[in-house]
Amino acid sequence: MRSILLTGLVCALSLPAMADGPQVVFRNGQMVPLAAITIQGDNLVISGEAEGFTAGQAFPMASADHIYGERPAAVSQGIALMLSGKPDEAIKLIEPVLALHRPSAKIPGNFWVEAARAALIAYALDGKDPKAEAIGRDITEATPAQGVDPFVLLGKTLSLPPSTKPDEKIAALKDLTNDDQPAAVAAYATFFIAKAHKDSNRNAEALETFLTVTGVYPTGGIVLNAAAELNAADILSGLTRREEALALVNSASRNAPGTVLADEAKRRLDSLK
Repeated sequence: MRSILLTGLVCALSLPAMADGPQVVFRNGQMVPLAAITIQGDNLVISGEAEGFTAGQAFPMASADHIYGERPAAVSQGIALMLSGKPDEAIKLIEPVLALHRPSAKIPGNFWVEAARAALIAYALDGKDPKAEAIGRDITEATPAQGVDPFVLLGKTLSLPPSTKPDEKIAALKDLTNDDQPAAVAAYATFFIAKAHKDSNRNAEALETFLTVTGVYPTGGIVLNAAAELNAADILSGLTRREEALALVNSASRNAPGTVLADEAKRRLDSLK
């Protein structure tokens, strides 16, 4: 028991509790700030100040075990802004995360892939097709085992021209909700199907589809769940189904703390009281 406790203490002390930002943890237990690393070919190279390392040291990518640190708050806020119809503001928040975390893109536990997929959607919604295509290629390179990343097709579908009829857009998005697609892709596609229904004043279809996001694809993303819940609550409020709307707003508040969605949930709660 004593040896176990000592081992745990040593591990706890070795964690970068006092270090700022995410850390790359190597297989031998050494850690280095992600901000002090760049990529050169298949190597991670020390390019900044890092205790125990010297500038220019290179390590094979395979020697990195995982990323240690907290998920950047800007990712959740960026997703929340993008789902709130503000893709340009989302991009401003997410791009710095992409720059910092790019060296970790192929390391287990990285935050880059999620941020990049959010950026891809935001670029597509903001009409920045070349940037969406470029980040799609980067994501595919970082996740080669699955071939072309499924979010690439989602981005292309969301990039359909504004002149596209709502039903045509809905049909294209429905193709991304089959069993062959990851839950996250199907969840995002379902959310935007619901938005298309809502924008066309088909509230019954929109309500059912927003509720499908959380009911069928709950693992698609908690911020996405919050956005769907708030949209569903908005429709329910218009139907004077106050208690159901209140429950969804409370859930949205819990799912998206520290984001614009949580702020909106608070306003809704105040108005529903």
